[in-house]
Amino acid sequence: MPAAAGPRAAHALAATDREHEEAMYHLGNLLGLDTSNPPGNEAAAVRYVAGVLGAERVPFEVVEPVPGRASLVARLSAHRPDEALLLSAHTDVVPADPARWTHPPFGGRVADGFAWGRGALDMKHMLAQSLMAVLIANRRGLVLGRDLVLAAVADGEQGCANGSLHLAARRPDLLRARFCLTEAGGFNLRVGERVLVPVGVATKGFAWLRVTAKGEGGHGSMPDEESAVWRLMGALRRIESGLVEQRLCGASIDFMDAVAACLPGARGLAVHALKVGSSSAFLRRVMPDREQSRYFAAITHDTAAVTILRAGSSENVIADTAEAIVDLRVLPGRPVAQAVEALAARLGDDVDVTVIRSGAATVSERRTPMWDLIEDAIGRALPEARVAPWILPGFSDAMAWSSLGITTYGFAPVLLPPGFSYSKLVHAADERVPVDGFRWGLDVLLDVVAGWCCR
Repeated sequence: MPAAAGPRAAHALAATDREHEEAMYHLGNLLGLDTSNPPGNEAAAVRYVAGVLGAERVPFEVVEPVPGRASLVARLSAHRPDEALLLSAHTDVVPADPARWTHPPFGGRVADGFAWGRGALDMKHMLAQSLMAVLIANRRGLVLGRDLVLAAVADGEQGCANGSLHLAARRPDLLRARFCLTEAGGFNLRVGERVLVPVGVATKGFAWLRVTAKGEGGHGSMPDEESAVWRLMGALRRIESGLVEQRLCGASIDFMDAVAACLPGARGLAVHALKVGSSSAFLRRVMPDREQSRYFAAITHDTAAVTILRAGSSENVIADTAEAIVDLRVLPGRPVAQAVEALAARLGDDVDVTVIRSGAATVSERRTPMWDLIEDAIGRALPEARVAPWILPGFSDAMAWSSLGITTYGFAPVLLPPGFSYSKLVHAADERVPVDGFRWGLDVLLDVVAGWCCR
């Protein structure tokens, strides 16, 4: 097993070696559960977490709006619910094709210093760490000055309707808290000669759109430029770059400033220049790394990606209907409904646009006591790093928690070894989390929990 990529912190509250092993045991068991969404089956993960908590008499409640789509909320009470710290993790994962994996995606296997499995980074590692934080606080009889809450929620990958949004709408009493820590952030990112630890302060809004074109059907031997397929293709060409409109928000600017400060001379100035203009070609020159270029495009633009195409049922028949699913992402500062209207106008009159599902962008205040605790914990655990605010290009359960007035940060700590790309493995084959980095993250999370709750 490779050595940890950084020093172990002198935490106010740290796990023992046995507790680290127990956390790994829970992570392996959770990775072994197939909670692919669709269909979800998050009840399997909830049953596991409930069994662990029940064995140690930690109070919890399970909410199941649809059979199999269960969420769990546990609370260690200090009789200060409105000051609570909520640790939130969704239990569902995106599907995985076993044929593309080195180790089975639902095997929970530890090999070569990593725990392998779908959800290892997104985000069962945070669930295992948060579960251990509650268990450790309960076992040691810590004198809590503020409540500690664990939420293991369904449907984080498909819009949150059967998970956090349902809880926020129907059972807000379970979720009373001042701060929440959830996905995504808390990993180390090397920029030039410096190390940044991004902490999410914002998420983009989204709308999943059905774009439909109609036309005359006919025989495939007689092409028709007014067919449904050609009308749909013509509309989609207007968004083929994926960059709908350049805009900036505070979190985008703050993260670009942090990155620019890590880069010398012209490279830093080029990052600042992205605030003025960021065409695809310019982004590729400034950020030759494809993943970096895609991320900076996403945080400087409203974007639209075609994710599904459907048309026809026979090789020699021209379809009379063609359909695309478009994933629209909207930076904070603009209502999602307004962005949908603008995109529909851009696509033109040859198609109809309907909203399948949507959610608002979120923004959390940065200058808070919780932010200070995160900076302090990272400073102890990884002294060479600088904490930087960033924006998640996707959505998260922050949609639900923010709607309840809970200040929510993307902070699921894990220390990554050199050359390991977080963004390239989330939702990809061979998703895995480094064992030493997972243990480091548990101690960092415990440090933050102790700093807030043990007062």
